[in-house]
Amino acid sequence: MGMEGRELLFRPRGAGRFVQVAFLSIWLVAWAIGEAFALFLLGHGIWALWTGSPAMGQGEPLGWGVALAVGTFLVVWLSLWTLGGVMAMEEWLRLVWAKHRIQVLPDRLELTRQLGPWTTTRRLARADIRRIYVTPYRAVLTAETVNGMVDLTDLGRPEELQAAESFLRAALQLREDDMPAIPSVPPAGWQEIVIPRDQRALVRDLKTRHTQALLLSGVAAVVSLVAWLVLREALRNPDLLAVAAMLCVAAAWLVWKAIGLHKGRKEWRLEAGKLVLQRRFGSRVTAVLGEATALELTERTDTDGDRWYALEAIGQQFSAKRRRGRSAGKPETARKEARFTLSQTLNDPTEPRHLGLWLSQRIVVSLTDRVPDAPDRAAEVAELRQTLRSSGRLGRLMDRLLSRVVEKPGRKGM
Repeated sequence: MGMEGRELLFRPRGAGRFVQVAFLSIWLVAWAIGEAFALFLLGHGIWALWTGSPAMGQGEPLGWGVALAVGTFLVVWLSLWTLGGVMAMEEWLRLVWAKHRIQVLPDRLELTRQLGPWTTTRRLARADIRRIYVTPYRAVLTAETVNGMVDLTDLGRPEELQAAESFLRAALQLREDDMPAIPSVPPAGWQEIVIPRDQRALVRDLKTRHTQALLLSGVAAVVSLVAWLVLREALRNPDLLAVAAMLCVAAAWLVWKAIGLHKGRKEWRLEAGKLVLQRRFGSRVTAVLGEATALELTERTDTDGDRWYALEAIGQQFSAKRRRGRSAGKPETARKEARFTLSQTLNDPTEPRHLGLWLSQRIVVSLTDRVPDAPDRAAEVAELRQTLRSSGRLGRLMDRLLSRVVEKPGRKGM
């Protein structure tokens, strides 16, 4: 990291990254061979179908049914394979040829990212920035804004990111009290809407859902067309009946999911002192699934050592769906204790905590924050070290190794 006046410059650091570079280079060579072979097969099939010439390894022209079935498989496989290759290439460039520049201007932060020959610029208004911090356990310099989290850079060593955090907080004159204790709006990705009977509900961002519905509808239309053409061919060639049946099932499933995205959703109805989870299709509530009267922010560690943070709504789940003929507001009386996960993030509790704080003041419910703070973590480490020291010679050796990790410059407490 370099500091030049009122800007920060980050580049890839550390010799260990070249091990990843070597592995990715080998993988990308294999990816390119697979990509070229799949494109050759697809191109040859299109040419054979267009000209009526025999396909490779066959003595007769391709039939439309076989061509569409094989072509659909190749297109799907090639799309996923290409996406994997692009992601690997992006990571290769990030390790070898990348640069992040953060400029502090009077009214904004300007973030310029270079990845290979491509450069992008993003501007963050000073008035929109609430906090600058290094994400725990992930070594990413992050800005919390009124519109959500923005990753500023993941290049550089932990101690460099800590220094950059201090520099930016001083340059932008940020204080802890710049962050409102209670957010006035839900975090990015959520929105409060008006539903029938002048009630309010919390839902996932509807624009994002609409975009997903349109994309899935396009995929469903393509698969449905292919299924119809293969089915028509199967009426003349019974060998294709199995393929046609699978395509028809896939098309029906995709159509049903697309309709669900267009018309259906789950939503949290906001009432004084409680949240009510319900399923809606169009303008009608089809089931009331449960209700919650308390919120809890939790932390858990998975088998890989990653920390997950979740905002959970605590209440009751209705054990049976609403019977036909019952009103939407009268669920079955049979209930059981339940926890509903509203939001979950990896390595950073900011977003679920934001949602929990907003909900707690919006409908007046209790929020219990069970994420350990820095003193709690220090006490956990001290207790662990004391246990190790009292366990014998091997424990004392492990305690010395642990002390080096805990006291390493730039590393946050465990």
